[in-house]
Amino acid sequence: MTDMKVIGVCGSPRKGNTEWMLRKILEGVAKGGIDTELILLREKDVKGCDGCLTCEAGGKQRKGVCRIHDDMQEIYPKLVEADGLAFGTPVYFEMLSGLLKNFMDRTCPIWPRLEGKPVVGIAVAE
Repeated sequence: MTDMKVIGVCGSPRKGNTEWMLRKILEGVAKGGIDTELILLREKDVKGCDGCLTCEAGGKQRKGVCRIHDDMQEIYPKLVEADGLAFGTPVYFEMLSGLLKNFMDRTCPIWPRLEGKPVVGIAVAE
């Protein structure tokens, strides 16, 4: 394996096609010698953003601080250290899942450190 890592984030509330597709993507990445990890949001305690804006203190130099203490505290460093990100969501009412939208909102504290990272997104619908 290389020193590179790709993190997959599954925004499905159940084990199904979205998770299957993300696993296939990560399997392909791993065949190239890159480390991978899949984060299943349905298994994490990720509370909703309350819009306090604490995370935006410092602008682009922000420290990555969120006053909400939940599983995002363990996820933030993984996202920052990753060389690439893969997001997957089922499509509900022509939108991404609530789990993934909530997660994306909660990445505000680390947005500046995610800039420039390669990202792939998949949306699964019938």
